[in-house]
Amino acid sequence: MPAVPPPCQAARSTQEFHEDLFPDCVGTLPATGAQAWWAGDSQQVGRVSLHPTRRSTATFSSPVIACTQLQAADASSTDADADRSEGPGPEGGRGARLVWVCGGDYLLVSGFDSRSERRILLYRAQALPEGPLSVLGLDVAPSTLLPFYDEDTSVVFLTGKGDTRVFLYEVTPEPPYFLECNSFTSSEPHKGFVFLPKTVCEVREVEFARALRLGQSTLEPVAFHVPRVKKEYFQDDIYPPTRVWWEPALGGSAWLARQDGAAPRQPAAG
Repeated sequence: MPAVPPPCQAARSTQEFHEDLFPDCVGTLPATGAQAWWAGDSQQVGRVSLHPTRRSTATFSSPVIACTQLQAADASSTDADADRSEGPGPEGGRGARLVWVCGGDYLLVSGFDSRSERRILLYRAQALPEGPLSVLGLDVAPSTLLPFYDEDTSVVFLTGKGDTRVFLYEVTPEPPYFLECNSFTSSEPHKGFVFLPKTVCEVREVEFARALRLGQSTLEPVAFHVPRVKKEYFQDDIYPPTRVWWEPALGGSAWLARQDGAAPRQPAAG
């Protein structure tokens, strides 16, 4: 079990393992700024200063930290004055989440407006000061929408604790940016919703994502399908070689040395 970095014990702290380095490197977001830690012995290996307020989430991937103020900073640098870009985040003061989309060139943020409406915003990562390219209001609910992005189909899934619905949108870098897909609804609120590796999907049924839904007293699988008439043919547009995001792509030492490492890809299993 990796050690817990000391800042994670402080108030207003977010802890997240680097998606390509797990379990070597973990990022934390305490009140004093974003930090990168070596999980094995709790050694701090990087730190950047960020805006002192409204930091509710961060993503520690590639060499970039992004948080919903919005700020982006070079996480692999120990220089507190590392180059960073800032832009306007969600208006509401509640929680927010973000995820890289469209090949890592864009950021999708889920948050709230000033009237507590849940909404999603799309930013071009290299142009944060210009503000969001598109803003889409979804509904009014208290829970923060947690995004999961399927890069093979460019579909983002959004749901929150206590919700009975999972929103699905195809994200594109061109207008209209968000294309609504059929949503999933359940009869009772869920306590949790987690997606499984792409290789568990049933290709013959054109299943492109599978998740586990935690109910009040149940744990049930949820499958997402693309409606196709001729299922006997392999749907190569739905199943390109998928990135193995559930395994580390690079060691922590190599990442800190600014080396690049692409996650391997493998065919979808049926």
